[in-house]
Amino acid sequence: MDTLEALREYNFPAKLVRQKGELNSGYVFGISVEQHGLLTGFVLQELIALIRTQHQETLIPASLAALAAVHDVGKMNPEFLRKLLSQIVSEGSMAQWKSLIEPWAEIKEVPHSAVSRAVLEDLGAPTYCAEVVAEHHGYPTGLVYENRSEVLGGTSWAEARKLVAERLLRQFSAEALFPRCMRNRVVKPVQIELWKGLVVLADWIASRQGEALVSGNEKVVAQRLVHEAGFRTLSLNKGKSFQEIFSCEPRLTQTLFEKAYVGPGVYVLEAPTGSGKTEAALGLAFKAMREGDAKGLYFALPTQLTSDRVHERVEAYIARFLGQHHDVRLTHGAGLLQMIRLGKEGALGELWNTSSRLALLAPFGVGTVDQALLALLNSKFHQVRLAGLLGKVVILDEVHSYDSYTTALVSRLVRTLEAMGAVVVILSATLTHSALRRILGVDCDIRPSTTTSSLTVKTASGISQKALTTSESRLVNVKLLETQDANSQALTEAIKCAKDGMQVIWIENSVPAAQKIFQKIQAQGIASGLIHSRFRAIDRRVNEAYWITVFGKEGTTNRQQEGRILVGTQVLEQSLDLDADFMVTRIAPMDLLIQRMGRLWRHKDTLRPQTCKSARAWILATPEEKGTFVTVTGLGHSFSVTGQIYHPYTLYRTLEALKDRLASSPILALPQVVRGLLDDALESREEQNGVLASFKDEMASIERDQLEKALGMLSVTSHIESSVGTRLITQEMFETLILTDEDLLVLAACQRKEDLVLAIEERLVRSPLKIVEASVESLAKWVRSDLMHWLKRAPRYCSLSICFCRPDGSLTNEDGTPARCEATYGKTMGLCIEA
Repeated sequence: MDTLEALREYNFPAKLVRQKGELNSGYVFGISVEQHGLLTGFVLQELIALIRTQHQETLIPASLAALAAVHDVGKMNPEFLRKLLSQIVSEGSMAQWKSLIEPWAEIKEVPHSAVSRAVLEDLGAPTYCAEVVAEHHGYPTGLVYENRSEVLGGTSWAEARKLVAERLLRQFSAEALFPRCMRNRVVKPVQIELWKGLVVLADWIASRQGEALVSGNEKVVAQRLVHEAGFRTLSLNKGKSFQEIFSCEPRLTQTLFEKAYVGPGVYVLEAPTGSGKTEAALGLAFKAMREGDAKGLYFALPTQLTSDRVHERVEAYIARFLGQHHDVRLTHGAGLLQMIRLGKEGALGELWNTSSRLALLAPFGVGTVDQALLALLNSKFHQVRLAGLLGKVVILDEVHSYDSYTTALVSRLVRTLEAMGAVVVILSATLTHSALRRILGVDCDIRPSTTTSSLTVKTASGISQKALTTSESRLVNVKLLETQDANSQALTEAIKCAKDGMQVIWIENSVPAAQKIFQKIQAQGIASGLIHSRFRAIDRRVNEAYWITVFGKEGTTNRQQEGRILVGTQVLEQSLDLDADFMVTRIAPMDLLIQRMGRLWRHKDTLRPQTCKSARAWILATPEEKGTFVTVTGLGHSFSVTGQIYHPYTLYRTLEALKDRLASSPILALPQVVRGLLDDALESREEQNGVLASFKDEMASIERDQLEKALGMLSVTSHIESSVGTRLITQEMFETLILTDEDLLVLAACQRKEDLVLAIEERLVRSPLKIVEASVESLAKWVRSDLMHWLKRAPRYCSLSICFCRPDGSLTNEDGTPARCEATYGKTMGLCIEA
C-alpha cells in the first residue's frame, strides 16, 4: 500500500488523548483531522446562528464554517505524525503509521497552520481565506510553502491533504467552496479579522472533544459543546418598562436618549456626573436588543475599580430585563477573582475561558476599555477579542478620562465597531469638541455644544445633535495654591475643617504622595483613611465599604459623629460614590479636576456642619517633591511625579486656564462653566510660547510613536500583549503575592483549584518594582501537591513573586532574607516601598 492509499484509508489523527486507566498510562490517538474539522465547522455554524448584527449574511456568511473545517488539515504531514508517534509508548498497530514517515526522517518541523494555508492555495482559495486558516493560532507564521513541497511530504501527502480538504469544504459550502468578502474597503479588513477570531473560537470549543466520535454524530456533539461553553439563545422579556428595570422613573435625559435609538450607529450622551448616564445607556442597549440589533452588551470603563463598582449594578439591571438571573462577566486582569467569589465557575464554559480575551465572548460583560482596545492592537489572538464584541452593544463610559493616545485608539475602535454594524454608546461628563470629532471620525459635521448636556447620533443616514437642558447648578469656591508652603497651608486647612466636623477628601496623583499626606494627618490625631491601588483586594474591599458608609449617600448618621479626612489617589475620582464638604487635590488635567470637584456637595439632602457654608476646592499647583524633573526627551518641568503621570503640556494648559478663569472670580458654577474650561485647557491651538510649543511637539511625537507600535503589523516575534499599551504614559508593573502567617493557613486549607485561585487573587498587589525573587516554588510547604503541580504550570501564576509579610509589616523572602527593596505592607497603609 503506497502513502496516498494509506492516508486515504486511515483516519489521520489530529490529537492524542490519555489511555483509559492509570493516570500515567500514556497516550493513544484521539479524534481524526477530518472528524475534528467536521466538529469545528458545525460549532461555527452554531455560533453564527446566535449572532445578531447588521448585514449579518454578508459580514459573516454561513460558508465561513468551511474555513473552520479545514483549519487543521495541515496536520497531515510527516513531521506532525512523527511528533504524535513519539508520545505513544505502546507499539500496538503503530507499524503502519511508522512506515509512512520512514522516507522523511531528515525533514524539519513546519507549523501545521502554514501547511493548511498551502493546501487552500493549491485548491485555488482567495488569499484572504488562506490567511484566515494560516492564523488560527493567533499570529501569522510568516512561512509560505507549496502543497507539494518535499518538506511537507511531496505529492502523495499533498494529494491526501487535498482529498480531505475537499470533502470538508463540500460539507459546508453550497455554491462556492470559499466564503466571499464584502467589497467595501473599510469593512473588508475588519471582516477578515472577524473571520479569524470566529475560526479560532470554533477551534477552541471543538478541541474540548479529544476522543473520536461515532461517525455522523458530529453536529449533535457540536451543539452540546457550544451550549456547555455558555453560548445560548437569550429569552428577552420585551414588556419590562424603564421603572421596572431600574426601580425609578426615567429622567428626561434618559427618556430622550432611549427614544433617539434608530438602529445600529454611534450614540453619544454628554451629561454631568450623577445625571443617570449609566441607566440611560443600558436603557438604549435593551431597546437595541429588543429590536433584534444585538444579542448582548459590553460595558467598558477606564479602570478595574470602576469596573468592579458598575458590575454589580449592571448585573442587577440585566436580571430584571431578562426576567431571570444571568451571569455578567467581569472582564479585566482580576476578573477571575470576581467570577469565583460569586460562585460563577460555570459561566461560559467554566474555567476554560479564564483569559480576559475569552471573557469578552460572554453575552454580557463589564470591564476595562483596555480589553476592548486590545482587539485592535499587536496582541496574540486579538481577533478573538474582536469576535467577542460582534453582535453586542458596546458602551464606552467615562471617555473624558483618557489621554490623547487612548482617545485615538478609542476612535479607531469606534470605526471598527461601525464597520461591524454595532450599536456603540459613548458616555462622558467632560468631553471636548475636538475629542468628540475625533471619536466620531468627522471634521465638519459636528458643531460645538454650548450646553452642559447634549445628545449626538451618528448612523448610516447622517449625524444629528440635540442640546439637553439641565436645571441643576453647584457653586464651588476654588483656590489655586502655587507658593512653596502650599502643601502645609492645605494640610492646616484640611485639619481645621475636619475638627469643625466636615468630611474632607484629599486626592494625590501617586500612591507614595498619598501615603505621606496620610501619615501627616494621622500624626495630628484626626480620624482618617487611605484608599489607593496598592492594597490587596481582600483589604481594599473592607476599607472602601467603611468609607462609603461615611461619605456615601446613606452616610448621614455616621458623618455627623465627627469630621474626617479621606486621602486617596485617582480611585476617589470616579469609582466610589463619595460626597465631601471640602476638597484638596493635586493639579491634574482639566477634565479630571472637574471630575474630582464632582465629589463636592454631591447629594442635595446631605446634612453639613454649620461651619460649612459652601463647596470649596483647593488645587495644589506645587510639586510633590522639590527639584527639576525632565520628560523622556529631556524637557525640564516643575510638576514632579504628577508630570510623569500626566504629560506636562496638558498640565501647563490646565494651569493657565484656571488662572485666567479664577482671575475674575473664585466661584465656578458647575456644570455651566465646564464646556468653557475644557475648551480653554484641552482644545488644540498654535503655541506662541516656545517652551509650550516644545512640550506640545513632544506629546504629539510620543503619541505617534505609540500608535505606530500599537497598530503595527503582527509578526511571529511580536505577539505578546505586554508589548503594547493602551495608555500614553505607562509604567511597568509587577504582581506580587503578599502573604501573612494567617494567609498561609488559608492556602493550606484549599482543596480545589477554584479555592486556591480565589485565595491568591485576593492577596495580589501591583507595584512598579519587583520586591522579591521568590517564585511559587516557595509555597510548596503549604499548598497541596496536586494543586502545587497545577500552580507551577499555570501561565497566570507560575512567574508570580511571593512576599512573606512579617508581624511588623516587613516583606521578606520565604527564608526571612530581606526583599530587594525596603518595603512594608499593612491594612491601613497598603504596600509602601521606600525610594
